[in-house]
Amino acid sequence: MVPGHFERVERAAATLKRELPGVPVFTTARDKNDGLDSPLPSVDWWCPLTPDFDPERAGRARAAGRQVWWYICCCSPHHLYANMFLEYPAIEARLPMWAMTAEDRPDGFLYYQISIWNSRRPILDGPFTGWDPRS
Repeated sequence: MVPGHFERVERAAATLKRELPGVPVFTTARDKNDGLDSPLPSVDWWCPLTPDFDPERAGRARAAGRQVWWYICCCSPHHLYANMFLEYPAIEARLPMWAMTAEDRPDGFLYYQISIWNSRRPILDGPFTGWDPRS
């Protein structure tokens, strides 16, 4: 995370906790501690990318009252990690919700962004376009 962002995330999380005290605050901010000794004490639930998920650390975070989910998205992670990219073998789309979950036991799963968030331009003509159809 960019320096200074944790302070802004914490300020926003603290505001949410104050205004909505019963609602858990959830983040994908890249705190490699899953909330243990974190600069984000107002965050309740953590969601690292699947390659950053550590079952032991998640267990310690749960013991401290937090949840630890995991996620994949339209741009990450790449091989050798499973994702739902069209270019990858079909079995990989099933792994995060099946074998990987059975082994590592995250509290939840997040798939972030169903379309490429940084697409350069939409499809405006056809059938032949300059649009990149990959993932």
